[in-house]
Amino acid sequence: ELGISILFFIVGMYFTIKKPTNRNIFLLLFAVTSLYFATSMVRLLVIFAPAFAIIAGIGIIGLVKPFIGLMQGTSHGMVKAKRKLAHVSKEYSGISIFIVFMLLVSSFAFSPQTGGMPRAIQNAFTPTAITASSLPVGGAALTEPVKAWTDALTYLREHVSSSTAVVMWWDYGNWLADIGNVTSLADNTTVNSTQIENFGFTFMCTDNQSLAMLSTYGQDRVKYIAVFTVLAVGTTSSQTGSTTTTYVVYPYGYGDEGKWVWMADISGQAKDRFVRQGFISAAQAWSNKSSFGEYNENGQWVFNEIGLNCTVNKLMNFAEVTYAERMSIVTGTSIVPDQALVAPKYFKEFYFAGGTVSPTQYGGLIPIVAIYEIDWATYNADNP
Repeated sequence: ELGISILFFIVGMYFTIKKPTNRNIFLLLFAVTSLYFATSMVRLLVIFAPAFAIIAGIGIIGLVKPFIGLMQGTSHGMVKAKRKLAHVSKEYSGISIFIVFMLLVSSFAFSPQTGGMPRAIQNAFTPTAITASSLPVGGAALTEPVKAWTDALTYLREHVSSSTAVVMWWDYGNWLADIGNVTSLADNTTVNSTQIENFGFTFMCTDNQSLAMLSTYGQDRVKYIAVFTVLAVGTTSSQTGSTTTTYVVYPYGYGDEGKWVWMADISGQAKDRFVRQGFISAAQAWSNKSSFGEYNENGQWVFNEIGLNCTVNKLMNFAEVTYAERMSIVTGTSIVPDQALVAPKYFKEFYFAGGTVSPTQYGGLIPIVAIYEIDWATYNADNP
């Protein structure tokens, strides 16, 4: 479906460029600038949608117009183009128009690929990334937003000063600044590769090394660090003759447990710089994710000791263990994490959003935005 839409858009761009009238030049500028802002600024595809629809419409009209002219026996377009199509009979012209019509109908109206529900209606039940907390959920059964992210940002907006920096991976920077009203040091518009490398290093190194890096931004400014993790409910078990069910939760991949590989690889590109600046020794430095573990025979990633003790894993692990312990008490059901606690030393729980989601509420997915307060006093005492 998306491929067909893109095809019509490309054809529409061709016809628009081919005939550079004032109107078409305006449409081209509209399409290019809206595409830039939709993909590079804040990923708001709604900005690009009007231009996409208009250009794709021009492409559809440009494709069927010659065939309509042949069927009607009238001249449409240049004589040269008509001569090329003169050998096509009216029947084949009708078939061509019918094929285009069916492509449009099957993609946007009946959509047999989605059980017959029109895409326009289906998309109405598909929430935006933030209101779904980046989960692949939707449909008429979802009657309210998945509140992990909106709760976290609301809490930040109400309890943290706008001048205070909250450190997260750059993917979440716009949400923090625009909705959470806090300072973000990296977001979707950051073009400073050094900044992104520094943040990747912050999350992939040890507690001490993380805070040594963050100290360069000012301890009075950087007070919080946060991670986003999505847990999944694994296999359940129950003892014979017992009604007690045990749920096993583990990181699933929609949060930072899937993005840490980029943190490792991007920061690994600046390995020599970090060593030269004294943030890490040459023996401890890494070049890519392979330093943090490996895939087992089942294709699952297994952290080694370095991976288990990196900052991002500690922050996600603490959130996972905390969720399992608290929800076991709330629900009276045994919920266990997939790995033992590896507690962070200088990061204290500030606010965990999503930590009260039932293991089965969103199809077995549990989104958690874990916000930590940085314990600069303890760090400074340990590193005089």
